[in-house]
Amino acid sequence: MRLKIAFLWMRWGVRAGGILVFCLAAAAGPGVIPAGAGLWEAQKKTLVLDPGHGGQDTGVQGLGGSVEKDVVLAFARLMETRLNQVYRVVLTRTDDYAVKIPMRTAAANHEKADLFISIHAAASLHPENHGIEVFCFEASDPHGSREGEPSGFPGDAAQAPLFWDRLQARHQKASEAFAGILKEVLGRELKMAVRIHQAPVLILKGADMPAVLMEIGYLTHPQDAKRLQNPAEAARFADAICDAVSDYLK
Repeated sequence: MRLKIAFLWMRWGVRAGGILVFCLAAAAGPGVIPAGAGLWEAQKKTLVLDPGHGGQDTGVQGLGGSVEKDVVLAFARLMETRLNQVYRVVLTRTDDYAVKIPMRTAAANHEKADLFISIHAAASLHPENHGIEVFCFEASDPHGSREGEPSGFPGDAAQAPLFWDRLQARHQKASEAFAGILKEVLGRELKMAVRIHQAPVLILKGADMPAVLMEIGYLTHPQDAKRLQNPAEAARFADAICDAVSDYLK
């Protein structure tokens, strides 16, 4: 009886050295191992996808009555389906509701994500504008400090507090590396032009992991709008981005 209780208490697993150890419940019966269970399973890396806008915040409007909030959620779902086969994928919203920007970034931090992608779409008064825009964070203050905040910290640097405004700064090189992989993969697989920018993007500022904001096309451009609204083309596009994610997370 004591042995059975011990197994039941332990059956959800114990983290040890980055490996998830699973103890099978004795209640399954002697010699019975549930299908798909293993004694050792490598811990999956975590990817957080952030479909922008939601609820009353529709985002931009495009051709055919398309709205950004719906397009990016559907696209994030395509990526989730593909990436869930290998990684742990978390969405900051899973339906048509609003989530405040700081809470989206905080969710990625809470999940200890290995990569954070905020997904948006663009619109333009000039209908010829099209293509993919990728943003990496760059602080407007080159020293990365807030007004009135000392730029240095006395004593051991390891004891310095991690200010929200500075969290992304230490991942800037990694974020730019992922943006470069996106550009290379989309160019190779889909012949897409990808423009990379550095800007003080609010949702990226407090992200404590490599992070980018990606505008996946212009809803006001016929070719971009078709790519995002046609299921087959959207799936092919999402697969190419997933290939870039896999190349980076390897």
